[in-house]
Amino acid sequence: ALIANAYARIQAGPYVLPLMLEISKKAIPSMDHFNNQDISNLLNAFSKLDVVDTPLFDAASVAIVKDIGSYNPQDLSNVAHAYAKQQLPHEKVFERIGDVASRLLDQFSPQHLAMLAYSYGRLRIKHEDLLPVFQDEIIYRGTIGKTLQARSRKHAFQLRSIEMIAQATATLGMRDQRLSFVLFDMARERVREAAKALRTQDDAEKGGYDQHSFGKPKTLQLAAQKDVEVLNGSGLATLLRAFARNKANFTTLLQWAPKQVASLEGNFSSHDLACVMSSMTRLGVKNQPLYRQLLKYSSDRVAQMPPATLALLIRAMAKAKTFRRHVMREGVKIISARVHDLDIVSINSLLVACAEMGYRDERFLRLLAAVVRRRAEEMSAKELATAFHCFSQLRVHHAKWVDFMLFELFRRQHELEEIDSTRVLYAMMMLAAAEKQQMVLAGTLPSTWPRLQSSESEEMKSLILYPFDKHSGLVDVMLEISGRSRNAITYPAIFQLQTIELFLRLIVPTVYADMRKDHKVFLAKARKVNVAVDDYMQNSSRLHRRISQWFTSVGLHHRSEVILGPFFLDMLIGNRVIVEVDGPSHFYRDATTRTSNSLLKNMLLTAMGFNVRHLPYQEWAQCGTPERRTLYCSAFWRDVMASEGVQDQEELAKQLPLTDILDLVLSYQQGAVAKLEAAEGITSSSSSEDQQNLWEETTAGEDGSPLPMLENDKRKGDTTPGFYTEEPLLRESGDGTGLRDDDRQLFEETEARRSRRRAAARTSSSSSSASSSSSSS
Repeated sequence: ALIANAYARIQAGPYVLPLMLEISKKAIPSMDHFNNQDISNLLNAFSKLDVVDTPLFDAASVAIVKDIGSYNPQDLSNVAHAYAKQQLPHEKVFERIGDVASRLLDQFSPQHLAMLAYSYGRLRIKHEDLLPVFQDEIIYRGTIGKTLQARSRKHAFQLRSIEMIAQATATLGMRDQRLSFVLFDMARERVREAAKALRTQDDAEKGGYDQHSFGKPKTLQLAAQKDVEVLNGSGLATLLRAFARNKANFTTLLQWAPKQVASLEGNFSSHDLACVMSSMTRLGVKNQPLYRQLLKYSSDRVAQMPPATLALLIRAMAKAKTFRRHVMREGVKIISARVHDLDIVSINSLLVACAEMGYRDERFLRLLAAVVRRRAEEMSAKELATAFHCFSQLRVHHAKWVDFMLFELFRRQHELEEIDSTRVLYAMMMLAAAEKQQMVLAGTLPSTWPRLQSSESEEMKSLILYPFDKHSGLVDVMLEISGRSRNAITYPAIFQLQTIELFLRLIVPTVYADMRKDHKVFLAKARKVNVAVDDYMQNSSRLHRRISQWFTSVGLHHRSEVILGPFFLDMLIGNRVIVEVDGPSHFYRDATTRTSNSLLKNMLLTAMGFNVRHLPYQEWAQCGTPERRTLYCSAFWRDVMASEGVQDQEELAKQLPLTDILDLVLSYQQGAVAKLEAAEGITSSSSSEDQQNLWEETTAGEDGSPLPMLENDKRKGDTTPGFYTEEPLLRESGDGTGLRDDDRQLFEETEARRSRRRAAARTSSSSSSASSSSSSS
């Protein structure tokens, strides 16, 4: 034991391996003659030198369990640490160590406490008696014991010990906010003490201290010279990762972490840099300049990063809502060449990151999809549902992969939760929207489908889009899973369910007609939930508000942010023309291709009978002068007049150039001003009956009859819930004042009283000034 420990203390190289094997051969037969310290020193030496010798540890385990009661805290921590470094989770050994340590925990030094916690955390062994006692001991020493730090070394934790304990608590799932705050408070105190020590020494040597130079990488240099323990990049990454896993997002931590990251100025390893950025995004730190700086440091190191680190960095970049093109492109190249080195978590993280950032690299996405299909048995059903949902958002046509995933999800439906089943159905709708767009571009389907003319063929009218034509049975399965958790359903899921109901009723009515009645009732109840917000202006971008002003200036009065079921309509002109202001979120990254969500919304609004026009931000940016913007906005009058049934003006508008559109507007206003004023929403004169009529019109067939699915329900004798038609989905959220119709009368009365008070005040002030002038004269 002494010989092995001596070589371990000098950190001998690989040449010592034959000697250590000979020591093992001599030690195994005579293990009963070793005392406690000899066994702990021997095992600790083998673990420090990274010599894997399972027979030696097996033989030692018998002697340890036999005489565990005589071990002191140092021996217990050394033995546990040796087994943990060798990745040997001897159940009996750790059970006995936990029993003894739980009674002697108050005698452990901070270093031995950290080693014991690290050992159980690395092997993920949760001892029922040890963990509660360990948590109480740390909280006691970090609160009441802080006053005893100067008297007893048992209460003075070093930074390395705090890092090991924090890492262990995160691994073992000890998510106690008190424990997290105590660890953070101790770490912050050690950082302050180190800074004060370095400041004092630097001030004494140089005769002055430059506050602006302190806290920079110079701190690390001074700490190395003067042997002062400071928080380096690896330690900060360990702490932040542990706090993020424990969800310790208290305010003091969120304010402290960015300062420590910035003070190190990129002095992290490549892996620590990715861990720091990932942990800060998980904690909810909102600091875009700091994230951009971290990505700048990462940009030069992308070629050095392994695929798993790159996947972590890309996922953090997506959560931080920032983007660096060089990091993404170089990362995709490296990952594509070594994609088989990634685990399932990293593959899913990449798919989620690409979906959130809208990064559509079809070759890379197909490569990730191939890995998911080959390793599907290793993935949980939740991971499969997440991968399918993210892949569907990116508009990649891959029918074989979609068929495989839907079959696999159907086979493992018992493992799915409510949020997973709703996502699967929503992903199927996005695939159908992309399929329709592909058929429209190919010329096999009109853009107004399913609102077709009577002359269209019956085959086109009864068309069912992929994947609902092959996997329609999956609709009932997923709705059944969602219905089981209807009491705990979330608002995002409610929004998706409302969209699903509209899609089934308007786009695939035959699938809706074949659904079970209880599933229809479930969708109807989800439709009753109001997911709208009172402050509609928070959904309006600055670009939208600017364009709204220009539309008003050319006479196109409209309603902004009108709520129609689960959708917010950017601008509604009259009752039929919708103008969608398409910002960057409506397109994929570095492309002009529309997202699946944008196509889905357009398809549903078109199916309701609306004339949907899009105003891309790229076209608006090209209108650099007021004259061009006026002409561009005036061109939307053509769609307004067409929706109002002015056929001759519509045909004339198609022939006239854009410069003559203003004359067309004037002639139209003279003949149809009354009809236009009745349709305009700027005065908020539409009553609830008008909104009900609008909703009935949008959900009616070409001949004014109800939708086919209601007829099918009646033929089958089903009783459709009354709230399908009792309350309209169209509700006006604001028209410039932010008030609803039922509040407008009160608002006008209040404004009238205020006007009268202002007039009276002006009259009294004028009379008082006149009297003062007369007295002075």
